[in-house]
Amino acid sequence: MKAWNQEISAWRADSLKATRTGDKKLMAKVQKQQKHMMQLQSKLMWQSMKTSFIWFIPLLLVWYIFLPQIIPISNVVAYLPWLSGELELNVFLWYLLCSFLASALFNRLLGLGLGGD
Repeated sequence: MKAWNQEISAWRADSLKATRTGDKKLMAKVQKQQKHMMQLQSKLMWQSMKTSFIWFIPLLLVWYIFLPQIIPISNVVAYLPWLSGELELNVFLWYLLCSFLASALFNRLLGLGLGGD
């Protein structure tokens, strides 16, 4: 995935350079590679989604099976004060928020994201 990110980043840099300089030869090269780059971006997005599901689905099952025995799902476990006064989050919504944020963080830390570092 890192190699794909590097390849896409290089292609974007070439595309930007061709656009800025008006280099027709480079623009033709970039346009020829565009379909391949779109396919790579699609593969990267799918890999990122798989990582999210790997985090999300098993933990969601655990939360639905074990957590209601400890804390009722309807109980408020967190407050988000910055959203229109105060937004109360139950266990499920709190888990969703934490799951997506943790997935994004780990994708970034492991270099699996679409950022192209």
